[in-house]
Amino acid sequence: MTRKISNPPDARALMNGARSIGNYDLAAALADLIDNSITAKASGIDILCRYMDGKPLVTIKDNGLGMSQEELTHAMRPASCDPERDRDINDLGRFGWGMKSASFSQAKVLTVISKHSSGYSGAKWDLDDIAEWNMDVFDSDEAKDILEAAEVEIISKTGTVIIWENCDRLMDGGEIQAASFNSIIAEAREKLAIIYHRYLSPKFPRRILLKLNGIEIESNDPFFSSHPATQPLSIENITIKPYGDMTVQPFILPHFSKLKRDQISDMEGAEGINRNQGFYVYRNDRLIIHGTWFGILKHGDLSDLVRVKVDIPNSMDKFWKISIDKNNAKLPISLKTRLKEILQPVTLKSVKVYRNRGGMVNKVTNDPVWISLKKSGIRKYEINTNMSVINAFENNLNTELKAQFKSVLSLLQQALPIEAMRSDLDNETSIFVQETTNQTQALDDLKQMVEIVWSNFSGTKTELLSKLLITDFFKNKRVSLEEIVKDLK
Repeated sequence: MTRKISNPPDARALMNGARSIGNYDLAAALADLIDNSITAKASGIDILCRYMDGKPLVTIKDNGLGMSQEELTHAMRPASCDPERDRDINDLGRFGWGMKSASFSQAKVLTVISKHSSGYSGAKWDLDDIAEWNMDVFDSDEAKDILEAAEVEIISKTGTVIIWENCDRLMDGGEIQAASFNSIIAEAREKLAIIYHRYLSPKFPRRILLKLNGIEIESNDPFFSSHPATQPLSIENITIKPYGDMTVQPFILPHFSKLKRDQISDMEGAEGINRNQGFYVYRNDRLIIHGTWFGILKHGDLSDLVRVKVDIPNSMDKFWKISIDKNNAKLPISLKTRLKEILQPVTLKSVKVYRNRGGMVNKVTNDPVWISLKKSGIRKYEINTNMSVINAFENNLNTELKAQFKSVLSLLQQALPIEAMRSDLDNETSIFVQETTNQTQALDDLKQMVEIVWSNFSGTKTELLSKLLITDFFKNKRVSLEEIVKDLK
């Protein structure tokens, strides 16, 4: 006869397995905790990441509503809420795993101390001491002692402090150098500035003051909304039954020639301008995923200036398949055709901006790959054989190979399909983009090109970098280029 038995998971195995749930880096892990603070109506959040002689200690403090001991015990429970249940429209959580999975993705010890109208409460999970699901619970005095030991004080009437200890996932092989630790913190700062750029804006009605190591994180608006040359296009409202309403709004960003150096750096991000075009999906005003075309378009130079804002409510979590780390989403198949229709006229507008402001390649760089020539009313394009990489490569060849190389370049420029390109650009149903290589191959190619120039260069690495950055091809790969030049022998 069939019978039912209780078959609970092994506590240590499940909780250690939970460390690999999602795709957390430090920024994504901190973001999950910031979400909880925002849901708790916090207006101020202070994050402190201390090196502690290679034994990092991380604390996250907010001035939210705080939790009673009963509420804290519930919040510390793995999978503390059903993702299928209805939630408040402003709730940034979903699975009831966020605080735990995010914390354990970075550390083995999670301590939470909360100040509530009913007093102080505290609890701790230690993955090395979790047999039979035993969790430490602290009384009010013990909770205050823990805060004092961590050198943290809750000065607001209510609030919560989260403490990460034994941060083994921040280390490599059990140790981390101060420079590497500082680099991780700097990267997290940049990512949080864009994830919460709406919440960090002074104009946002639910603005938060977010600090990392005592320094306020400023909003980084990926749409350059306040720039006079930004073109916000019409908002499309889409109803998805029974999930609710979402909005889509494309933006054409200003051409690079209209931006200041720091604005270009913001536009480039860590991976270059090309990788930041595409959809920006927000859930309850918090950025979930960006820099993707979801397979609708390919990344290319002529769509560099296109970014599309998509706003969805938390009632669409299931429809968009929001990941547990709230760091990814999947475009519903039923939306693909609609979004493709919205994009078609937008990419054509971007092409016009790109051509009108930057189409004359020899006017936007001192070292172009292509040169535009005009004589007797006839215009043609030639490969710039004095361009740094081409010139350096040619200098490495013997006389015979130089002649062959020049013949190959001549073939390429004579075979440039001008008429076909003109036809494609004039055809309003076409989306004109340049095919990109895979990222690994692109990085290898870039390294090879830099080494070719370096082999014939008599200046310093700094001078080499300056020389390369006057070419648009290299300028759009600034971050990778700086790393490659730094490692040159």
